[in-house]
Amino acid sequence: MNINILIKMIICSVGDEDMDNTIGIIAQSIEIKNMIVDRFSEEVKKGHIIIDLLDEDKIEQQGKILEKKGAKAIIARSGGYIHTIGTVDVPTINLEMTTIDILRAIKKAKSYNKHIVLVLSDVDYFDYEEWKDIISPSMTLERFNHKKQICDKVKKYLPKKDEVVIVGGGIPCRYAENFNIDSVFITASKESIREGVKYAKQLLSDLHTQKYNKEILKNTLDVVHDSVIATDNTGKVILFNKKAQEIFHKNDDILGNDLNRVFPELNFIFQVNEKKPLIKNKIVNIKEHTITANVSIINVENINEGYLCTFQDITKLQELEKKIRVKLNKKGLMAKYKFEDIIAQSPVMSLTIEKAKKIAIHDNTTMIYGESGTGKEMFAQSIHNMSERKHFPFVAINCAALTESLLESELFGYE
Repeated sequence: MNINILIKMIICSVGDEDMDNTIGIIAQSIEIKNMIVDRFSEEVKKGHIIIDLLDEDKIEQQGKILEKKGAKAIIARSGGYIHTIGTVDVPTINLEMTTIDILRAIKKAKSYNKHIVLVLSDVDYFDYEEWKDIISPSMTLERFNHKKQICDKVKKYLPKKDEVVIVGGGIPCRYAENFNIDSVFITASKESIREGVKYAKQLLSDLHTQKYNKEILKNTLDVVHDSVIATDNTGKVILFNKKAQEIFHKNDDILGNDLNRVFPELNFIFQVNEKKPLIKNKIVNIKEHTITANVSIINVENINEGYLCTFQDITKLQELEKKIRVKLNKKGLMAKYKFEDIIAQSPVMSLTIEKAKKIAIHDNTTMIYGESGTGKEMFAQSIHNMSERKHFPFVAINCAALTESLLESELFGYE
């Protein structure tokens, strides 16, 4: 079976049940947590979804805590997202605070008949200028990018606490509550929660497939006989296998390094270009090894994205060929004579030698005839030694000693 077909079959057989797709969620409020539990009750029971309430005192560690609990992806919102992203080794998904969520909270805040203060993080998109005429002319927008700024953003309205209402996420509303300032929490819609969890599941599935394909590729490359090295279009090594590592005796970091630094002997691969997209069977000596290399451009949608080099170590093959030549020589299957060995003074013989030299460089059947003792064998061996077959055995057959049928088989093959 074709190995490419086999790999595709294996990949297609991998289902979501074979992967750990635990999702961690930092919920900004009890309300959001309950919405998640109601919508994904079975997955919460099975531990496929882990929910932690946002804790302003532990906000910078909450992502790590969920990761230690087994979360392979973390969903967070506003300040929770800001303080999680970059602190964990798993994907972090922003549960977006949509414009509809914000407008719904502002509408509720209008019932207080107070000045509205909207407190949002820098990752929460809201175009106030677009909506200000519809919302209210007396609204202030405050932005923050760290939890330390939230307290100050809310606290500065303390002198006017009876005149304002704070609209924001979990932490701004908690500070407002501590300062006895009215507040309206921007809750998440069921739709945004559903979309956030759906996106996290799809992301984990894609990452799993990507890791699986990468492992299949790595294992395949490590068992093939060829050495494989690939670079991007800047010359950085993006792929190599064990065979290549063994030939070059490299044990240090290779991926991401410049090819000219880690494998300077292979810099000829950059000779390929649009006019010369392939290098085939190039023989190169590398230290104690002799390799035959093939190079091609990694072409993606007519853009050169890098270079792929595959090569084989033919050192042992060459050594074996030398041994075979020695054995053949001992058996007499080698052509001993060259044109230089033919001593001729007559113009006719000299002309015959020149004709034979021209014949030698063409791959054609040649008939040599002449009287016994005129040097037909020397001419035959000389032609062989000057031809492209000079490295192959020279087999002389005594036609007179063979029957007609056996001679035909020897010269033209068996049925």
